[in-house]
Amino acid sequence: MSRETQNFKSIPPEISGKVINKKGKGIKDVILTFLNEEGTASEKTNTDEKGEYSLEVLNNWSGSVTPKKKRYIFYPAKRDYQNMSIDKGKPEGDYKAVLNLKFFVSVTGNYRVPSGENFKNFYGSDIFDPEIKAGYKFYRGFYVWGGYGFFSKSGESKVFKEPTKWQQEFLSLGLGYYENLSITFGWKAEVGVLKVWYTEEMSYI
Repeated sequence: MSRETQNFKSIPPEISGKVINKKGKGIKDVILTFLNEEGTASEKTNTDEKGEYSLEVLNNWSGSVTPKKKRYIFYPAKRDYQNMSIDKGKPEGDYKAVLNLKFFVSVTGNYRVPSGENFKNFYGSDIFDPEIKAGYKFYRGFYVWGGYGFFSKSGESKVFKEPTKWQQEFLSLGLGYYENLSITFGWKAEVGVLKVWYTEEMSYI
């Protein structure tokens, strides 16, 4: 009677994925930190040229993985894992990243409905004015900003039947906070001061 002995090697679970930007292109040299649930030990790995990474963990490992690279914000900010094993299949490990710019410039437009009847009689019931705004993010989501806007509107005096023109400019300055909820959505709050000046002209023929 003979007995055969077989040795089985345990296959460790692996966490892997890809880090991409908004256009779907991989981002290299992203550092992914693997921290166990006690927070007492960690391992790190980097993404390659394609933005891909992988790292084997211990069987039944629980912890979190956090991506990091200078000037980038990641979604999700981290991923949590519980009792990892090869039997659970491949866990989700992908991230999306956006540039966390210090300086920003935006161009917007405002649509207004005047409340004054005299103004509406001269210039109509709607106004559209463009605005350009520049800002600097100085700490996390906090930033300072300044803006400039301008609009002009031509009309006619109902009394004198002469052409009229209204011009308005405004400067704004303030403090804001912005937080991304996802790679495409977020919310912001701003407080500031506004200086407005205007001129009105009437042409006499």
